[in-house]
Amino acid sequence: MDSSYTLSTSVKGSYTAQLGRYHQFETGFNFNYTNSFVYSGTWFQSEKMYTCGVPDTWQYYTARPIEAGIYAQDKLEFQGMIATIGVRGDYFNPRKDIFVLEHPIDQAYPDFYNLTYQYLPGSWGSYERWVIFRDMLDSPPGWPTEKYRGEFKLSPRLGVSFPVTVNSKMYFNYGHFYQRPNFSYLYNLAIVGDKAILPTPELPMARTVSYEFGYEQRFLDNFLANIVVYYKDMSNMPLPRTYINYWEEFEATKYRPDAYSDIRGVELRLEKVAGRFFTMWCNMDYMLKSWGSPACVISTRTASRRSTRSAAPISAISCPCRKPMRPCPFTPPSGTGPLWAGFIRWAAGN
Repeated sequence: MDSSYTLSTSVKGSYTAQLGRYHQFETGFNFNYTNSFVYSGTWFQSEKMYTCGVPDTWQYYTARPIEAGIYAQDKLEFQGMIATIGVRGDYFNPRKDIFVLEHPIDQAYPDFYNLTYQYLPGSWGSYERWVIFRDMLDSPPGWPTEKYRGEFKLSPRLGVSFPVTVNSKMYFNYGHFYQRPNFSYLYNLAIVGDKAILPTPELPMARTVSYEFGYEQRFLDNFLANIVVYYKDMSNMPLPRTYINYWEEFEATKYRPDAYSDIRGVELRLEKVAGRFFTMWCNMDYMLKSWGSPACVISTRTASRRSTRSAAPISAISCPCRKPMRPCPFTPPSGTGPLWAGFIRWAAGN
């Protein structure tokens, strides 16, 4: 069963002005409001689990976040060189209170299942009991909370290109990019028995710092070859962290921005940008990706004394990624050829 729906309202605008001979200034904004109701899962799926009828086999939450962005940039053109310098601001507010999870674990967390779910009307694991329990998931009674006002991030951007010869150029791009976490990390609550996975609305936006250096060469009039060397540093990616109470009879998990990754690679691209009959493009991407996270993600007062906390990087082997050549479209010149089969004429676009 999936009765989920999402309604989204967006407003955006921009303004561009030419300032003198060399500068083009642009600024803009965007605003997005989302009303998303997620109710997915099947009762058959739930009945096949050991935890029949309880929320760990379902997703049930309502999300009403606000996202907004503003930007400003200056495009400078001088003797063939083009430079774009700008900054962007991103704001995200999930509009949900934080569930405070720390040592010692608040007793209200295990009590929600042990003393609340167990004594609701209906039998254990029944749909009748689940319907009552699900309406309590947005704000479980007694759970400690804090207000959260969202976050605002600034992202510098820089792009420069300059000609080397009449048919070639070199370019460099640098920028910070932010992306909000998936809604399931921010809103979904899964709880059964002695385990709970809490929503983490305070999870910060993941950040990517990107560097790109490339060389582009045109040859044989209509062919374009491009080589790019790039590096991407990604941080603040979600990683679950589990807390266990003193008697090790209940554990609660929240997501923390502990995971990180970086990608280095070279991309080759060949393109036929124009032609009387055929156009095409193909590319090959050779990358090396590595990622890591803290080694110790289970934390108790007792166990943390016995555990050591260290970086745990895992490096992937180099990966040549080949993208297949795009099908070459055939486009006859306008008005070319006689009628085909008596009623179709070869013409541009056929």
